Amino acid sequence: SLLAQRFTWGEPRVFFHDPTTGHVRSLPTDWTDLAPPDPFIQQAAGRAILRLSDLQALQHLLSNLLDDLQTVHTLTVQQEGSE
Repeated sequence: SLLAQRFTWGEPRVFFHDPTTGHVRSLPTDWTDLAPPDPFIQQAAGRAILRLSDLQALQHLLSNLLDDLQTVHTLTVQQEGSE
């Protein structure tokens, strides 16, 4: 059963009593049906799986991964050349 809704740990959260353990637990409100509908999801209507900001974050992660792989490759080639 819902005990409270509060802004904690940098996000809105819902607090509830866990009948299995007897403890008070919390989840981000966005994970529940108590959150307001996401405008992007409503507008996309199943046509898009990622927001622009999600795609930009993915591109950043992949770019960093590529840089790291190139560094490892360069170091490996240098090390093999010195043997």
